[in-house]
Amino acid sequence: MKHRIFISFLIVAVFNYISGCAITKTARINPENLILDQEIIKEIILVNLDVIEFDSNGARYAEPSDYVVGVLKDGKKFKLPVTKIKEFRTSNISPVKVEQLKNQKIKEMLLKNNILVTFDKNGGLYNEKDKKIVGKTAEQQVINLDINRVSEFYLETPTTISESDLAIQNDLKLTHIVTKGNYLLYTFNQDGGKLLKEGRKITGLTPQKEVVIIDPDSVLYLNVQRSDVEGTILANIGVLVLIIGVAALIVAATKQSCPFIYSFDGEKFVFDAEPLGGATTKGLERTEYSKMDYLKNIEDNFKILVRNEVEETQYIDELSLLAIGHDEDKQVIPDLNGNFFQIKDPQTPARAKDEKGMDLTGAVNADDNLYWQTKLPIDSNLISKSQRHELTFTFSRPANKTKAKLIANIGTSLWGSRMIREMLQLYGSSVDEYYKKIDEQESDYNQMMKFIETEELYKLKYYTKNGDDWVLQGFINGGGPLVSETRVYDLDLSNIKGDSVTIKINPPYGFWTVDYLAIQYDEYSSPNIETMVLETAINQDGINLKESIRTKDNNYFIMPAVGDYFEATYKAIENNSDRNATYYLKSSGYYEIHLNKSLPIQFMTLSKFITDPGFIIKYSNDRYSEWE
Repeated sequence: MKHRIFISFLIVAVFNYISGCAITKTARINPENLILDQEIIKEIILVNLDVIEFDSNGARYAEPSDYVVGVLKDGKKFKLPVTKIKEFRTSNISPVKVEQLKNQKIKEMLLKNNILVTFDKNGGLYNEKDKKIVGKTAEQQVINLDINRVSEFYLETPTTISESDLAIQNDLKLTHIVTKGNYLLYTFNQDGGKLLKEGRKITGLTPQKEVVIIDPDSVLYLNVQRSDVEGTILANIGVLVLIIGVAALIVAATKQSCPFIYSFDGEKFVFDAEPLGGATTKGLERTEYSKMDYLKNIEDNFKILVRNEVEETQYIDELSLLAIGHDEDKQVIPDLNGNFFQIKDPQTPARAKDEKGMDLTGAVNADDNLYWQTKLPIDSNLISKSQRHELTFTFSRPANKTKAKLIANIGTSLWGSRMIREMLQLYGSSVDEYYKKIDEQESDYNQMMKFIETEELYKLKYYTKNGDDWVLQGFINGGGPLVSETRVYDLDLSNIKGDSVTIKINPPYGFWTVDYLAIQYDEYSSPNIETMVLETAINQDGINLKESIRTKDNNYFIMPAVGDYFEATYKAIENNSDRNATYYLKSSGYYEIHLNKSLPIQFMTLSKFITDPGFIIKYSNDRYSEWE
């Protein structure tokens, strides 16, 4: 299974015009992307990788009430939301005796049940003959009350402070508060009452109806439901498709790469792949293989939808659909070069931990969407000393095994994707010149590749332990960030002694996610690979672009704007109904991010990336703190 965000399309197989439909979808987001009172939170993953699920109502992210807290003069502890308080008092008024009420205007009186009565401007009067207090309250309620029901009388009004002023002067001591509705008077002891401002919280019920209150700072990421009333209508071959905008769902400012691929599952198009991440100019063009988990054979045809979801121009050279035949009890996974391997029951880590000793086995022993990532931002004192994590994974090793395959779902984080734009924008008005040097494979290209490999931003080194030494085995390529593909990598175990294998990676802060690691020691026969016939490829304007994407020939189909798309149909292979097959999309191309080219080049910052190892990680962390 891929680490993905599940996005669906509403398919309407009629020619009706659709607009204003409310669509609900699930998104995986970081806590800083939460929107107050608008999220239905289905699940949260804590920094320690514990998972908390909520009931069908979901949890909410809300701004809690501020409180007034303190100890009352009778010694009881007090806490009340400010939303329930009518008046905040900062001075004490001495009560007077009944004998002092003659010919006096009573401002307030406190009843024996602790209710405070405040009179209007005419004041209350004491009727000595009838032993009653008469008058009208500030709310113009008529008062004719027996004096025996009153505990205290006041001929002066206290000093008060507004809620807004109290928020500014939150260290001010309150002497009393008066509640809304029932007008109860609470009097604090000599320490006074204080305003308590609590941070925003995630609150909800688990399926077992247990109350959960979570501080967002303890959350690594969340799965939320959101509703949209906006979409784009696409019309093609009599089918209308209401697109759910993926970029808006995640936070458009974060996700910065690649065409989005959707598979038709017989009812709807489902977000299924995100190839070519990081191929930001022709010189970085590459071919990738994406597993199509949701693609179904419908009347001997397979349909995919390709759409530009973010501000970039996308160049698609080839889009081929492969049917990978394999044994029933095995799965197929490619390496970076498109070689496919049959995999059966790979061994997961016996131990997995980070540099602090935190157990990661629950996050990495299954390809299940539960993944490890950095909790950003990193404290400036820590990042000044170290810019990387250290993750280690220990596997059992059968005797006499000298080689194996590492199976890993390790990808680029959302913030890592964002940093592609951040770094390219530093070239400003010189970015096209920079692209030209990369395309021509000049010294800038070599310098860039060395920088990426040294800093491990989008190419992550993996090591095996040999005695006291760590031996470099190779590089894991980044991908995603919304869909991270599982890949096969070579492991040379010939110089490793003992009955275990320990693998280490050192991901820089904020750039990687780790979903799954396993080792395959056994070798199986190669799977059978067949390329399906591309029958049609039609874009939003009805243009047939089949010849542009049929094969890799530098004849690109270009999508320059958000909302550009095309639908491709592939013919199912004949006499193939009984064979076990997994479908992979072979994609070749690149993209160019739309940047502000009027800005000056930031030469000093770019130079420091090269000359000051680790500076890019500190810079990224600072940019995240500003963006957050």
